[in-house]
Amino acid sequence: MVFKPTPDSARWEGVAACTWLAVTQIMLLNWIATRPTDGLRFLLIALLLASIPLLVHLLHRTWIAFTLEYWLDRNALTVAWADVRQTI
Repeated sequence: MVFKPTPDSARWEGVAACTWLAVTQIMLLNWIATRPTDGLRFLLIALLLASIPLLVHLLHRTWIAFTLEYWLDRNALTVAWADVRQTI
């Protein structure tokens, strides 16, 4: 038997947060491209590079929220999310 968790708004909040962060990164990249080379441009590039792992983490957590399911068998309980399967 396969069970899905109860629907939660956290899934769509994750999509919204990822979208907001990606749009912010695109705007930041545009601002970096139009600025002259100075100290602020260096700080903006550092901020952009620091936000990339955050976006990757949020995307992975959102993917987990959308793919979580439980498989119940007579011998085991398997929890599956993203690309991971854990048998208990």
